[in-house]
Amino acid sequence: MCKLGQNESPADMASQARAFRDRGRDSMDRLADCIERHDNLPRQEPGHGPVEPADAAD
Repeated sequence: MCKLGQNESPADMASQARAFRDRGRDSMDRLADCIERHDNLPRQEPGHGPVEPADAAD
């Protein structure tokens, strides 16, 4: 198991996933997918603004 994002806030991890996805490479998309799954974040499309974590919408 990797320590990617350990002790980081969901907002920080969503920002990081968005930055990876904005690079437009398949490998960066896979890394963003991993972050989003691990932190229970909604999938973000490249270039879109900040997204609240799925559990914050309640």
